[in-house]
Amino acid sequence: MHRHVPCTLILTLLLLAPSVATADSITVGSPDTSANCIPFSGCFVTGTEARYQQVYAAASFPELLAIRAVTFFSTRFPGSEFADSDFAVSLSTTSMPVNGLNGSDLSSNVGADNTLLFQGHLSGPSGTSITLGGSGVFVYDPALGNLLLDVRMSSFVSEGGGFWDNSYPGPAVYSRAFDLGPATRGASDGGLVTRFEEAESAPVPEPASLLLLGTGLVGLGRAWKNRRQ
Repeated sequence: MHRHVPCTLILTLLLLAPSVATADSITVGSPDTSANCIPFSGCFVTGTEARYQQVYAAASFPELLAIRAVTFFSTRFPGSEFADSDFAVSLSTTSMPVNGLNGSDLSSNVGADNTLLFQGHLSGPSGTSITLGGSGVFVYDPALGNLLLDVRMSSFVSEGGGFWDNSYPGPAVYSRAFDLGPATRGASDGGLVTRFEEAESAPVPEPASLLLLGTGLVGLGRAWKNRRQ
């Protein structure tokens, strides 16, 4: 005996399935009030490797986000150039507070969920902005801690030129730490204006929808069983 699953049941299940609601990109630190040459112009780097970190207060993010890329700007001083270097850009959730990064041991600031967003070589003119991504997606829950940006430079050849939009906003927005060589290590307030791209809400169905969805799946299972019989 063959029984067809009612079309209305299938339609109901499709409507109840959780969806991902796309949110606008989030910019932290704009408008900029100054400019900075680290890390992307490579100023003050004295070896072949360097590292830059920036922590963003969880309060800057209204909801769970799936971050696919980050954008930095060079609008105050157009014509900037990248350092000739390999770059790796990662994000993680950190317990370190704004204005509380460990400037002598940057690895201790990184969270266990560290995720690589971009890895590649940069050099030459930067334009007025640069968006870095393509290596992964980082799901950030602001309820679990602050957001940490970690930029590593390796195979450094030479310094670029120019400056990147930077700001010194009010308390508890962001701060930075850096290791550019033995003589240039530490932490300070301020940081790069940053836009987090393609931020999306995580799919979280309502409890009532979950109950109805489960009931519908039971119905589908019974219909399939009857069809087999």
